[in-house]
Amino acid sequence: MPFAEWGTATFAQALADSIVNQTDIGADLALGLGACAERWGRLEMDTTSGILPLQEYGLPHHYDARTEAEWGYGSLIGDRDINEHDFNWHVYWTPTICGMHGIEPAVSAERLAEIIGKKTAPYNDPMMVDYSEEGVFSEAMAKTVAWHRHYTRFWKQSMLYCDWAWADFVNPYGPEYEGITPEGEPKFLNAVTGGNMTFEEGMEVGRRIWNLDRSIWVLQGRHRDIEVFAEYNYTTGAAPGTTTYESPYIMPVFEDGEWSYKSVAGRVLDRARFEEWKTKFYTLEGWDTATGWPTRASLEELDLANVADALEAAGKLGAA
Repeated sequence: MPFAEWGTATFAQALADSIVNQTDIGADLALGLGACAERWGRLEMDTTSGILPLQEYGLPHHYDARTEAEWGYGSLIGDRDINEHDFNWHVYWTPTICGMHGIEPAVSAERLAEIIGKKTAPYNDPMMVDYSEEGVFSEAMAKTVAWHRHYTRFWKQSMLYCDWAWADFVNPYGPEYEGITPEGEPKFLNAVTGGNMTFEEGMEVGRRIWNLDRSIWVLQGRHRDIEVFAEYNYTTGAAPGTTTYESPYIMPVFEDGEWSYKSVAGRVLDRARFEEWKTKFYTLEGWDTATGWPTRASLEELDLANVADALEAAGKLGAA
């Protein structure tokens, strides 16, 4: 490898060629960064320091679990980086960009909480967008993650609604900045299908898909004990230089009885409190809190008795 040409197009081309042809260091890099680091004896060291930010399951860090909790938590409890921006633009990018330019967002943190609280059936809890130190470990954040996983499993991953357009929480063209969710989703669907599905019915289908997915992962070995982040999330503060984006992570928080936008950069996840949050999430979903496995009652409620049978046959059905 022409390391003397580091930082040039020549080096970039040589690096790409080495990976494609699996020559030189490319033979290791072609395995993926996690497997490569393990081969080089650096995986534990570099995921502890954070210079190799593989946030969960060897997947590259996208949005930060230490700050934008619903993204990181949803990715860990799920099967991959969620890459779904329903909350992201409203809770992170808008207040952060405005803060960097010294201007107030058009929608205050209190009003944002009110709007999103109205639009997130069946929970309808304004505290779902509290990204304070208390909020990210709260039952309300469990509702945020559950709502997001159920919503996207149906309205996006099944009905294929545009990720950036939906959910339409805040919209400058709507009355008092309110978007068209939850009225819009079923209007479009029913106009095409001639059906009469409600938003809540779509959410319930999403919950059913999510539990089916969860059961498949359980059969593949998923357990509460492996739902942990890479070590740097618990030890290294989320700040420019140690996270994906160099912006300061200004988020809505509810502190001292008031809503505001605040930079939460520098935060680490408290390991014990995150474990407590997992228990809250599993309880909300009706899963066994010791294992994170769905129970027969939770699956039969969703007309998934056959899935419960498969888990029981494999010895992986959650305890009631």
